[in-house]
Amino acid sequence: AGLDAEAVVNHWGREELADVIRRYGEERHAGRIAAAIVRARPIEDTLELAGVVADAVPARSRRSGHPARRTFQAIRIAV
Repeated sequence: AGLDAEAVVNHWGREELADVIRRYGEERHAGRIAAAIVRARPIEDTLELAGVVADAVPARSRRSGHPARRTFQAIRIAV
């Protein structure tokens, strides 16, 4: 069993999520992303999560690849 991505996304607190996204994803918008994830719960799948993250990231920061890339990396490392 152990920790899985669903638990991280749907059950961790905003500060804990932001810390993981900031630390492992090196994401400057970690606080905004974490708050958006908490507001959107429950998040059912990766497509929904990617959309929530993309909407939380300012347009000017979306130019270098998909805006959810760093967040997904952080969650993979956390689990």
